[in-house]
Amino acid sequence: MFVTRSHGYWASDDMSNWKFIKPQSWYFNGSNAPAAAVKDGKIILLGDPSGRGAVIETDNPELGDWKTNYAVINVPDGVQDPDLFVDDDGKVYLYEESSNKWPIRGIELDADNYYIPLGEQTDLFNLNPEKHGWERFGQNHESDLKPFIEGPWMIKHNDTYYLEYGAPGTQWNVYADGVYTSDNPLGPFKYAPYNPIAYKPGGFLKGSGHGSTVKDNNGNLWHYSTMAISVNFKFERRLGMYPAGFEDNGQLYVNTAYGDYPHYLPDTEVDNHKERFTGWMLLSYKKPVKTNSPLVDKEVNVVDESEGGYMQEQIKDFHFRVKAQDGGSPPLSSNATVKIMIQDQNDNAPQVLYPVQTGGSLLAEMVPRSADVGYLVTKVVAVDMDSGQNAWLSYKLQKAADRALFEVGLQNGEIRTVRQVTEKDAVKQKLTVIVEDNGQPSRSAAV
Repeated sequence: MFVTRSHGYWASDDMSNWKFIKPQSWYFNGSNAPAAAVKDGKIILLGDPSGRGAVIETDNPELGDWKTNYAVINVPDGVQDPDLFVDDDGKVYLYEESSNKWPIRGIELDADNYYIPLGEQTDLFNLNPEKHGWERFGQNHESDLKPFIEGPWMIKHNDTYYLEYGAPGTQWNVYADGVYTSDNPLGPFKYAPYNPIAYKPGGFLKGSGHGSTVKDNNGNLWHYSTMAISVNFKFERRLGMYPAGFEDNGQLYVNTAYGDYPHYLPDTEVDNHKERFTGWMLLSYKKPVKTNSPLVDKEVNVVDESEGGYMQEQIKDFHFRVKAQDGGSPPLSSNATVKIMIQDQNDNAPQVLYPVQTGGSLLAEMVPRSADVGYLVTKVVAVDMDSGQNAWLSYKLQKAADRALFEVGLQNGEIRTVRQVTEKDAVKQKLTVIVEDNGQPSRSAAV
């Protein structure tokens, strides 16, 4: 993992435990948004902070004996936020730009001749905030200033080239990643109608732009991107790591839902890679804790922070010892252990976690008119604090302006299109989804 101005890099074989490597030789002033790729058993890298430098390489990243060929890549305006992509045929391409004026550009590098550029750069695409609302600048997209396009990243899937890009600005909560697709590494590229692919405007840590989609040792894809924390400085950031992949129709997805909550890491087997959220909630650090339950000798991964208490929902059984003693001399006694088995009562209604309802406001999702049948509009996420079958949830479409246009997955809460969107369909469609548990009688919540 290569990160800006780190004077080194990190390595991991499980994406959980990372070792920092201080290389034997490196950029004197650190690297700036470095690009790395594997070519013929070596790591090639470009990240000179001046924007004009040569590709360096090593076959021993643990030692870090990086070597340069001194062939400076001197493209017009310099190289900003580079990405190196090695195609299946061994050809190497450079994509770059970080600007609120210039487009993402691409060029082939001569892998047999010190990676010097072949020909001139190609202008690939730029932002269009008037048409693509998520590309608008500012906090919550509320600025009319020109947005920035940056951080290109290329990935290939089934002969299709997916060129990702970040926008509209790294310091904002709406910093996100979009993607264009093509059947050629230098285009022409087509805007993906399901953009943005990585978008996280809310939560404890916000933003998910300038990303890189990579494959783990188990063959699953992950999307790494920056999240704004902005405590010491407005550009202060952390790294986010989200499950990613491709749908059957080729759509690139990144699941950022609850991306700042605990998720299962790559080495943990799950039924669906897209759904790695543990369901765990965050608690206040070092907050005083008290219990409303008797002594439990089992490990219970929950802390009661509410007045009413929910700890009892996590306890399936407990036991205590009873001692009976007579008044004789000497007194005689005997002990008995009493084990209590707790049967869950369906006393909790489902809680809708997403979409978040604030002050009665409605969640708005954009559906392109070019959306195919089965297009994923959004997903309703809910939990139930009961246990066992009482906590099993089902999702149903309660109200809809056009029931023939949308459907809700009974088990997963995914809202998808049933048919092609047409010009005759109303521009605004209001849906109400009801979430029911499996208790008797059942309890429900609507969103």
